[in-house]
Amino acid sequence: MTESQPFPMFGLQIDGATRLIVVRHGETAGNVGQLLHGHTDLPLTELGQRQAERVAARIHSEFQVDAVVSSPLRRAHGTAAAIADRFGAPVELETNLMEINFGDYEGIAYAQVLADFPDTARTAFDPTSPNWQFPNGESRNGFNERVAGAFSDLASRHVGQTAVVVTHGGVLTSFLAQAQQLSAEQWMKTRFINCSLTSVEFVRMGVYFHAVNDHSHLDEFLSLTPNQESPRAR
Repeated sequence: MTESQPFPMFGLQIDGATRLIVVRHGETAGNVGQLLHGHTDLPLTELGQRQAERVAARIHSEFQVDAVVSSPLRRAHGTAAAIADRFGAPVELETNLMEINFGDYEGIAYAQVLADFPDTARTAFDPTSPNWQFPNGESRNGFNERVAGAFSDLASRHVGQTAVVVTHGGVLTSFLAQAQQLSAEQWMKTRFINCSLTSVEFVRMGVYFHAVNDHSHLDEFLSLTPNQESPRAR
C-alpha cells in the first residue's frame, strides 16, 4: 500500500477532500474474554478508558478536528467522548458504524463457538461465504454494504473537514478491505488494535491511506495483540 496511488472507493465522487481519523474503540471485557459482542453493549474497561485518553491526546496534538462521529455502542461512544472533550465538540452518533450483529451467537466466546459449533464456525468466519447470515443477526454482505454506505456518507457530509470516526474492529476490517478491493482471502489479515488510529483521505480520484492501525501512541496501554484476539470478537 502506497500513498502515491489512491484506492477507488464505492464509486464515490466528491468535490474537494475529506479526512477521516478512524479509531477503534478502547478495550472491553468482551475483548479480554474474546467474546462475540457485536451489538452487545459493553462499556470500556479501566484500561480501555486510559487507551481512549491516550488516543485523544494524540489526535488533539496532531489534528484540527471539525467533527467527532461514533457508533452509538458504549465502548465506541465512551472512546469518542474522550476525544470530543479535547475539542469541546459534541459526539454525533451514527448507527451504521455499529459492529456486525452476531445474532444468537452474541456474548459467546469465540473458542466456545469453535468447540461447540465447528461446522457453523467454519462458515461463519470464512470471508468467502458472504451470504451466510448469523441466526437473527446479519450476513457479511449486508454488513459490508452498511459499512460502505456509512463511510461514503461521512465522506460526502464532511467535505473540506477533518472528522474523527470511532467504530469497531470488524467495521475497520470491512472498510479497509472494500476500499483496497482485497480478495476474500486477504480480508482478515489486519487485526485492528484497541484505540489504534487509521488516517484516510477521500478525494475525487479515490481514497488515500496515510496510516493504518497505528498504535504507536499506546506504549504500555496496549492490551490485546492482533494474534491474541479472535477475528470477529469485536
